[in-house]
Amino acid sequence: MRYILLLLAIIMLSCQSSKELHYFKQGENYYRLKIKQLAFLSSSRYMSGAFDENAVDYYFGEIARPDSAKVVDKPLTKLDPGQNEESLSNKKMLFLLSTNSDIVAEQIGGYAENERVLEMVAKLANKEIVREQAKLSAQEESLLDQKVHMQNLGDEIILNLDTANLENSKAYIELFLGYSRNIRLR
Repeated sequence: MRYILLLLAIIMLSCQSSKELHYFKQGENYYRLKIKQLAFLSSSRYMSGAFDENAVDYYFGEIARPDSAKVVDKPLTKLDPGQNEESLSNKKMLFLLSTNSDIVAEQIGGYAENERVLEMVAKLANKEIVREQAKLSAQEESLLDQKVHMQNLGDEIILNLDTANLENSKAYIELFLGYSRNIRLR
């Protein structure tokens, strides 16, 4: 009798079951996802949640499809009764039933964190390049402004050229040439 009670206690302690209900919205469509899970004679744990899309793909070795190959472009939104809607853009819903689901979730989170750290390191490493690019862009904009001003000044000089008054025309041309030399020197 003792052995039967011990066997029943072991069986009851090593079983796990639960139910979960999720609601999703995509465009005008609503979806209800019922999950029933059962583990018998094991130490399994169930875990679900939204994880970073790239980290999940990297962890499971999947290649993400390009946007042009996707069937539906509308984002999926998770609806929780009594809570705000949660957009799942750039995230994937993941349902884990495993003996080490905590470790899997931590590793996926680690991949996402590593990706963010690498982005920050790249930004820091390229900070000087970005600063130099901004400086060159400002110089380019200044040169474009000077070019427009030179074109307007040249058009004005051509309009004011007078064949009868050569001295006046010569003064305009010298003014234009002197101004263009000053611009190149800056």
